[in-house]
Amino acid sequence: MSETQTAPQPIIVVIAGESYPLAYPMRAVIQYQQETARIERSRPRPADPDPRCICGYRKSTHVGTSLIRLGDEQQLLCPRFRAEDPLLGDSLFVFENWMKIDLNIDPERWLACLHCGLHKLVDGKWIAPMTRDQLAEKLPLSADTRVISDLMFDALAAWMPKKQKGDDVPNVAAPVAPAPIDPSDSLRT
Repeated sequence: MSETQTAPQPIIVVIAGESYPLAYPMRAVIQYQQETARIERSRPRPADPDPRCICGYRKSTHVGTSLIRLGDEQQLLCPRFRAEDPLLGDSLFVFENWMKIDLNIDPERWLACLHCGLHKLVDGKWIAPMTRDQLAEKLPLSADTRVISDLMFDALAAWMPKKQKGDDVPNVAAPVAPAPIDPSDSLRT
């Protein structure tokens, strides 16, 4: 089944009085990751003294039985330890990255996310209705940008993978009912 047959309907956003469809298919997710990598490369960044592992924990907070690999300073680390690389960009499949898409904290990342969601497939090519600079010129700081921000998160949530039926069922054995007691099969002493 193709993506267009199972895809949610795009959410309509109004920018400078014009309506645009906003959607986050896989192409938009990939483009957003590329854009955030470009953004991060353009920003000065000091070396992280306590790098984050790909499992999500900081190097200094690794504790427990999962620490089986020796690190540079002969300390135990997670077997998957690899310092997180901010130059790889942000994946929209990681919910924590959604928290970075905040107009108050990082308007450049917010604008990149909006721009990626506005792209649509036309004659086999992904095109945007306007450039990112033109989009930035059309967006005033007003209540409209807050509405657009809410709609962006609605569109992101609509495109993210959902639990399938049965995903929430744990792998446990089915309960077994005790065998019926037959009164004629009693123990005699």
